Amino acid sequence: MRTALLLLLPLLACSRDKGAGPTDDDSGDGTTEGTGDSDGAGPLPAPDDGLSAHFATSGTCAECHSNHPDADALRADDGSEVGMADLWQASMMANALRDPLFRAVVSAEVARHPSAREVIEDTCLTCHAPMARTEAVMEGTAPLSMASATAEDDLGMIGLDGVSCATCHKIRDEGLGEEESFTGGYVIDDSREIYGPHADPFQQPMQEHVDFTPVESDQVTDPGLCGTCHTLRTETLVDGLPTGHSLQEQAPYLEWRSSGVGPAGSNTSCQDCHVPTRDGTGSPIETMIARSPMGHDIGRLEPRSPVGQHSFLGGNVVVPALLRDHAATLSPRADEAAFDAHLARTREFLGERAATLSIGSAVRRDGVVQAEVRVTPLTGHKLPTGHPSRRAWLVVTAVDAGGRAVFEVGAVDDQGRIVDGDGVVLPQEQRGGGVHPHRDRVDDDAGPQVWQSVMADVDGAPTWALLSGASWLKDDRLLPAGWAPSAADLDRIAPVGVDDDDDFGPGGDVVTVSFAASGPVELTASLVYQPISPRYVDELAASGTPAVGAFLEMWATADRTPVVLAEDVVSVD
Repeated sequence: MRTALLLLLPLLACSRDKGAGPTDDDSGDGTTEGTGDSDGAGPLPAPDDGLSAHFATSGTCAECHSNHPDADALRADDGSEVGMADLWQASMMANALRDPLFRAVVSAEVARHPSAREVIEDTCLTCHAPMARTEAVMEGTAPLSMASATAEDDLGMIGLDGVSCATCHKIRDEGLGEEESFTGGYVIDDSREIYGPHADPFQQPMQEHVDFTPVESDQVTDPGLCGTCHTLRTETLVDGLPTGHSLQEQAPYLEWRSSGVGPAGSNTSCQDCHVPTRDGTGSPIETMIARSPMGHDIGRLEPRSPVGQHSFLGGNVVVPALLRDHAATLSPRADEAAFDAHLARTREFLGERAATLSIGSAVRRDGVVQAEVRVTPLTGHKLPTGHPSRRAWLVVTAVDAGGRAVFEVGAVDDQGRIVDGDGVVLPQEQRGGGVHPHRDRVDDDAGPQVWQSVMADVDGAPTWALLSGASWLKDDRLLPAGWAPSAADLDRIAPVGVDDDDDFGPGGDVVTVSFAASGPVELTASLVYQPISPRYVDELAASGTPAVGAFLEMWATADRTPVVLAEDVVSVD
């Protein structure tokens, strides 16, 4: 059986026949019938492990695929523990449905388009609660609602398990990387097969313990598997009805296959970076990939290689911290120590693998310092990629011999908002305040160069509401080296708003910095990054739903300090 995310257009055409009012399960007051968290405000049920008709929760998998002090399995040569369930539990994948920002965004979209509630929730849950949504399809109870996906029952438990072990390892090798697989078009059938990359798997333990049969198949190492949910196209709505427009909201996979590390280049896969198979010393990980539920090693198992670290490191350092700090409401599987470790790995990953920055040609002539700042992404996709809440920008500071700042641009206040030289929040940082322009030259303190994507609605006005996005008003995110999209992909991932910048292109961007200085200065340039911009949250706050209110309470406690991705310092005499 095939489960695919249903595009909004055909389903909304059906809902149009019912009239523009709320659907049968929508009371019109922002609630849905059901026993789960219908308004997205929590609290959420704690994890409960077991088997559904077609899936197993991660806790069941963890009985064999996690570290145990009495077993040598799942340990790298450097001594690090690489238990799949242990590393995964604090990731965004594990918490895809517990993510309070996701829940707030869904509620806001439903509030804007109440007649489309059924299809919005089912569409989003296809990738954020894939096991529950697939189960609902197979059992004939789809579409899936947020209330059902978070209920304290068997379906809710596999829903709240997020993008779990039995999601990716049950996806079949059918159409991966092809158009039909995108926007949640993964294929999961009703067999009891579990797929992995290793030959001749020892099947008996898994068959006896969870009634699944491990089968050798390479799709879990295929970037196309990631592309099923990380290539997302959304249909544009006005008052719950389709406008005929659509937006390629997320395209890391398309960006990857258009880059120099994609199929036409080094063919470095998504998994090579996000599920790395080498330990901290750079040695390939070779270890037994399971132990017995009682904690000891299984005698018949031999060490395997490659073994991927299922940490699924990405670019989010805010939501994992919210999950940790608000565990009483969100009930994540991971404990505080697991989140701390995940956040430390993520910050290290961002600091080492995201980008480099160099200051060149820094000179002073006639009392004016001018320098060229080159930013080079190291990623195999745009930087930043993914949902348009993310942004990176250039912070430049110059201090004189006495340590006094003579120039500063890109600084933030204690709420993470970019301010001018006088500490005043820039208009673009607040609801209704316009958009940061693309800058090839920074020569005042009015604002830095901000690399980001900003949607436009059907009238061409900026919007931060996903289903209002009909096109890109701005997309000057940094392009990976070797950028050469096919004609089919270019229409979906082409930069927007950079036509007048000759040094923006494959492999990065160069920004000229210019300011007055009468004496020697020390010039510092930093590339910084936020996974969730304060402007994005300010726009979201306008919807006023309970889930948005719950997120805003958590957001008030969040560390919004930008992450430094790269930095350089030079002296100018």
